[in-house]
Amino acid sequence: MRRPEREEFSGSGDSALTRDDLLEGWSQSEINVPALSKFLRSIELAADYELAAYLYRSGGNGNGIVYAVPRGSLAADPFDAERSSINPLPGVVIPSPKPDAALADVMEAFRGDGSHRSYMEASVLVREFWEYGALWHGVSWGSHSIIGADPFEVGASQPEEKAFDDTGRFATGDEWTWVADRPDDWRLRVALAEDGSAEVCFHSFSAEGICCYYRHVDRYRAGSLVPETTCEEIARGGGGFVY
Repeated sequence: MRRPEREEFSGSGDSALTRDDLLEGWSQSEINVPALSKFLRSIELAADYELAAYLYRSGGNGNGIVYAVPRGSLAADPFDAERSSINPLPGVVIPSPKPDAALADVMEAFRGDGSHRSYMEASVLVREFWEYGALWHGVSWGSHSIIGADPFEVGASQPEEKAFDDTGRFATGDEWTWVADRPDDWRLRVALAEDGSAEVCFHSFSAEGICCYYRHVDRYRAGSLVPETTCEEIARGGGGFVY
């Protein structure tokens, strides 16, 4: 599944995520659900729900939030930048607008076919929602590249650490500081249990702050696409970048 560019989720040709004419603070945005659906084969937004999106801008920095609400409920609940609640996104504490009828988690409004791919799509989509509208210091997940094979195998494509260490010192796994078990298999894995629960495990690389490899594990209860997520640092390498 190709990772979509976030401007493809915007509601019009002039992306709300890339325009520079947005006011400081919160503004209402729009997600192009048909465009989003092009990237999803095994999950979909339930017909009786719609998405409500909001963007935050501050001096070139940006964050955003996406809610799922019953279809038609926004007409009776207009946007009000002054009415806010605590943003529930991981690591974000900016008070944000929230529709009265919003579900606790946007992924509650999505339905899947129960396949391995459906949980893979859910794990990617939830992180894209977390990062909706992120700019500059608001970016977190956007700095990650998903790893699909052992990056230290001869001939394997190397992620961004090459850009931060031209000596080749971190070209082999032995030069990294492993703070957790080194993976035997770097491929994304989805495990389906007999009780209907599921677990997704994948690895990523990010050079934000310091070059690191991470292990992500998402656990899903039966019948739910709302994951319980963990992110574990597994290896540290050379210096990275700061925003």
